[in-house]
Amino acid sequence: MHKTRSPKRITSPLLKVLLKSLAVAGYAGIIVVAPNAVQAIDMLLPKSYKKSKSASRFAYYAQRNGYISVEKMRNNRYAITLTNKGSAVAEDILFTEYQIPKQRQWDGKWRVLLFDIAENQRRLRDDLRAAITNMGFLLIQNSVYVYPYPIDDFVGKLHVRYPQAAKRVISITAETIDGQDQLLSAFKKSGVL
Repeated sequence: MHKTRSPKRITSPLLKVLLKSLAVAGYAGIIVVAPNAVQAIDMLLPKSYKKSKSASRFAYYAQRNGYISVEKMRNNRYAITLTNKGSAVAEDILFTEYQIPKQRQWDGKWRVLLFDIAENQRRLRDDLRAAITNMGFLLIQNSVYVYPYPIDDFVGKLHVRYPQAAKRVISITAETIDGQDQLLSAFKKSGVL
């Protein structure tokens, strides 16, 4: 049975910036030199946030709520890493903010994405459908979507996010599709092409 991870929806831009920067840094986290933990976290934030009086409260909030771990080391060094909870939220943020890169000029090939998920896994099907349509794909048949640019990276992200569907989500590159004039028009209208 499919269980979708439901990390808490993060609305704080400050927390998003911190979690994303730690996620990009990877498992090892970031080591900074600072007089205290609050200033160590503050060093990871963009300059526009550093002047905010709420930065120290934010640092305490992020650590207290289990998004990050701050470990004091020797010589005023602090290791800042994501916790499992922080990693799940960062993954969610990075996935929802991901955009398929556009090419300078369309190469004339269609990327077809399809999946076959059983009816008893309706929630998984609905989650996949939402992720795919939110990315700008157009539905051409039940569970068959099309996009004009390369989607390999996105398909890889889908496989990681929904591992139980990885073998049931496939992509195809096609030279032509019946009715492609309407597809071209729809993609131009939506700003994709």
